[in-house]
Amino acid sequence: MSPTIDANLQVIFVDALFLCLAAGLAFWFRAWLREQQKGMDQRLGSLEEQQQALARICDRLTNACKSLERPSPAVDAITRSAPRPERAPASSRQFASETPASSVAAGEQGRAPQSTDDGPVAGIPVVRRRIDTPAARADRQWEELTDRSREAYRRARDLLEQGVPPNDIARQVGLGVAEVNVLKRMRDAGRR
Repeated sequence: MSPTIDANLQVIFVDALFLCLAAGLAFWFRAWLREQQKGMDQRLGSLEEQQQALARICDRLTNACKSLERPSPAVDAITRSAPRPERAPASSRQFASETPASSVAAGEQGRAPQSTDDGPVAGIPVVRRRIDTPAARADRQWEELTDRSREAYRRARDLLEQGVPPNDIARQVGLGVAEVNVLKRMRDAGRR
């Protein structure tokens, strides 16, 4: 063989080897990119699931805070000024007829009292019961809670002044140790 054919074969062989190496690297890089993309998709999927779980928890916390939160005066005014559904006249007559005064009025005669425009039954005062609305109940509970917490914090401050350790104060008063420690830090900061 002539040296030029040998050189041409070597060049073709080297070129073919280089092309095979480049193609192998390209296939490996493509497979690596596909694997990275699959891993990224899995991570994004798990992050989306976690985000949805956090959103559900956030919604629950928001609902819990709204139920524990004392309504603002504006919301209170709106709920108080909202028209209340009237009771059916039959139920109010029935309630009035169940009162002791109505049984005395019907008395021995055995007849029911007559209804007039003034009220369900003439001559019988209708006993109005106070309706316990959720807003009123929440206000009462809020006031009780704030009174209890004020009393607990006052007792904790008194015990701190006496030098009782925070763990014992937390047990006696019903507060958390962290809350008592914060009270202690606030007391110490106020003395400086």
